[in-house]
Amino acid sequence: MTESIYWRDRYLNLIDHIVEITLKGQIRSKEQVYQMLVKEIGTGTGEIFDRCFDEGLNTTQNQVDTETDELKQAKANRRLRALKTIQGEWKRWEKENQTQEAIISYVQQIVNDESRESDRLTTLLNAINPNQKQPLSLNQLQKLAQTLHQQQFQTTNQNLEKDLQQFSTGITKGLEAWQRLQTYLVSWMYDQSRGQLGFGGTPEQRGPWVLWAKQVNSSFPEALFNSIALEKSIV
Repeated sequence: MTESIYWRDRYLNLIDHIVEITLKGQIRSKEQVYQMLVKEIGTGTGEIFDRCFDEGLNTTQNQVDTETDELKQAKANRRLRALKTIQGEWKRWEKENQTQEAIISYVQQIVNDESRESDRLTTLLNAINPNQKQPLSLNQLQKLAQTLHQQQFQTTNQNLEKDLQQFSTGITKGLEAWQRLQTYLVSWMYDQSRGQLGFGGTPEQRGPWVLWAKQVNSSFPEALFNSIALEKSIV
């Protein structure tokens, strides 16, 4: 109970502080507000901040709606605009925090899975599945790779350490390959200078596969694209 009161007082003061320095013109960007939230909000205390913010927002909104003095109402309106800025960055913080917690959860599932490597790989594939309800963005995939990389130094299990290293390296290389491919996702269709491209000719001359195979700089996706180009079985 005492700890809850501590966080409540802390967050009420934080909200008031951000509003005041906003009104004084000391806030230059929304990013500045976001970074203050990142620095000040403690792990597992988001609900307390949420309640404190709603309390302040409702009080200020009520002042705007009921105040008859024009000067006081104008001040309340400025305060309300400042609170709206905090609200936007707070929603951003919630989203980012939920994603970070999800990444940590994925890594813990992999680490705690004492089964075979294939089972750990299945857990990883479920985590990076682009068809899930809230798929990880490219930046979030990079964070996942970084977290896996950090985790490999915290285990004494050699097999697990090897898996974590491979998973981290695989995601990182995959992201690098994606960055190299981005330029060629559509442009290959309009590149008339490349005689082997187009929709006619032999199988390997149709589609982007041969061009993409040259860009990925990794043996597995290169073999994959070449197999598709030649209409061979992916298996």
